[in-house]
Amino acid sequence: MLNKTTALLKGLNVLNWLIAGLFALFVLGLFVLPYGPRLLSLLELRYGPDGRAALTEILVLEATLMVPVAFAVHRIFARTCAIVVSAREGNPFVRENAARLRQIGLALLIIQVLDLFSGIGLMKASIISKQQFGWSPALTGWLAALLMYVLARIFEHGADMREELEGTV
Repeated sequence: MLNKTTALLKGLNVLNWLIAGLFALFVLGLFVLPYGPRLLSLLELRYGPDGRAALTEILVLEATLMVPVAFAVHRIFARTCAIVVSAREGNPFVRENAARLRQIGLALLIIQVLDLFSGIGLMKASIISKQQFGWSPALTGWLAALLMYVLARIFEHGADMREELEGTV
């Protein structure tokens, strides 16, 4: 079962980078590829030159935010995979896993902060376009980040207990 979990995490990480690449191509495409000028001219037709400029900035911001998100998601998948491997080896309560859980917590925190910037961009886009873009702050993401720090402390305590037990035997 843990082998399948490791394979799934690695596959999801590849998918993460493919999606990040698509966002990068989108940003590049706005200015280089043939569809870019057409998309920008359609935005200008509908929202005027000022609206086109503002919406273009927001599109670039939204797509650009995906790069650090992709790095954070990569960190989550890689650290989770390492924890699964250590569990498969029968040794999950080690200090390295506590550190990995803290790194996962930091990555989740980074994603939540970037989500706030994304939300600001989407609210501006809603005002400019007079269309409602769906965004709301995700409380569960903030709680998940906090939970990773709590779990890290639990894993540290487990490692302490393990070391103490090994010292008494």
